Amino acid sequence: MENNSLNKANGEKVMSKEELSEYIISAYDSGETMVDIANDVGRSKIYISKIIHQVYDDEEIKVRQYNKLRGKN
Repeated sequence: MENNSLNKANGEKVMSKEELSEYIISAYDSGETMVDIANDVGRSKIYISKIIHQVYDDEEIKVRQYNKLRGKN
C-alpha cells in the first residue's frame, strides 16, 4: 500500500514546518479531527495536538470536540 502523506520522503509533497503548521490549523478549522489530520500528514496525533494547542486553549478544543461528537460541526 502506498503512503500518500503530505510529507513523504520522495520530496514531491514535502512542506516546511511552518507550512505544515498552517495546514494543520487550516484542516482543524475546517472540521477535521486530530486523528484524520495525523493520518493525512503522516505525523503522530501528539504532534498534531501540540500544534493545535499553540493556537487554541483547552476549553475551546473541548467545545469543538463535544460539538463534533454531537454533530454540530
